[in-house]
Amino acid sequence: MSSSTSNDELHDLIRRLVARRSLPVQAVNAQLAAELIEYGFTAEPESIRVPEDVKPLDQGQIESQLTPSTHAWLQRLEIVPSIDSTNTTLFERAQHESIHGHVLLAELQTQGRGRRGRRWISPYGRNVMVSIGLDLDVPMTQIGTISLMVGVVVALALEAAGAKSVQVKWPNDIYINGCKLGGILIDLLQATQPAQLLVGIGLNIERAPEQSPAMSVPAISLGHVVTEPSRNKVVGLLLNELVAGLERFSRLGFAPFRSAWLQRDAFAGQMVRVQGLKEDIEGRNRGIDQTGALCIETQAGMKRIIGGDVSLRTL
Repeated sequence: MSSSTSNDELHDLIRRLVARRSLPVQAVNAQLAAELIEYGFTAEPESIRVPEDVKPLDQGQIESQLTPSTHAWLQRLEIVPSIDSTNTTLFERAQHESIHGHVLLAELQTQGRGRRGRRWISPYGRNVMVSIGLDLDVPMTQIGTISLMVGVVVALALEAAGAKSVQVKWPNDIYINGCKLGGILIDLLQATQPAQLLVGIGLNIERAPEQSPAMSVPAISLGHVVTEPSRNKVVGLLLNELVAGLERFSRLGFAPFRSAWLQRDAFAGQMVRVQGLKEDIEGRNRGIDQTGALCIETQAGMKRIIGGDVSLRTL
């Protein structure tokens, strides 16, 4: 949207639309109607509607799946119909209160972002967009491995939901069958011990975004590989795996997650190109070391990569 005012107007309109399930066409101006259609709502001659097959996120269904440990960790579970960005909202909240154990889910984000600020759009009520606040009492030398640990946690949750051959791509993407299913965004709020972090996770559950020239790899949804996937089930599994993973990570660090990550490495042993550095680096992917750095075997020797975008090298 072009301004915060129009953004507020869109969110208010979506809240009314969701509450009533439909709105008359004449109640929506042409610009906002076009926005609603872009975000996955259904346009009919007389009304704009929430699609009939949308199964909303449900706090009760999610909480009914949680283990005692997860219940004890959870401080707040919040589901909103529409928001600019779950990460931005929790970041702002963190300026004046603790967000440890806060979980914020949105049916729709209008300004969701991925790595390096890329825009991330998902249709209303189809996927999982969640941000989680964490206080993590680990040495600062371990902070760089958190996104890799969360990648393993997400893979375990998806596998528990019925997916097979879930893979991770360094440093923060989730793959299935060579296609991108989701991503992870870590924001470090306070670089002390304990560290304060925001973990943003976006997963295509029912619907993947349409392929565009800007997408370097095709997208996939869990629905392509699992019959009638449940977003509520995925969220419950994800929180359980995350809490168990955090406890293990706090005690043992990244070491016990490294082998699980390497087993799921989407580019294991393949020729890759790393961009976004002072100069591109090409070589064979040799996995990650104990610090989470990507190891690339080049003609000049082994290179440790701690930043940049990795893609398969095209011959």
